[in-house]
Amino acid sequence: MGLDLVEFAIALEDAFRLSLPDSDAQRLRTPGEVVEYLLERLASADHPACLDQRACYALRRAGMAVLAQPRDAFRPSTQWDELMPKRRRRRFWHSLHHVTGTSKWPNLDRSLEPFIAT
Repeated sequence: MGLDLVEFAIALEDAFRLSLPDSDAQRLRTPGEVVEYLLERLASADHPACLDQRACYALRRAGMAVLAQPRDAFRPSTQWDELMPKRRRRRFWHSLHHVTGTSKWPNLDRSLEPFIAT
């Protein structure tokens, strides 16, 4: 397996939080095959509740890193204003968006809603 393929496999593992065996990586020759592979791997382990759970965990990881808060600070009832100092709230909100790697992110005015995990 060439270096480019190894780097690509590592990027897939990081982006989708899965383990990509070398044998699978070597047979993925086209973008379509990669998409099909990911759909099979992710769909077999997921149902709607799992997607919510994964989103919650990703947000908690990002919050722990950006806000320097302990894991147990992120509960379903926790208010964002308890975790983010008011004077630096915009900066933290922007950093959370960046760290989670999401393309869409709610406006800051919604940021005071409870941390929701289902």
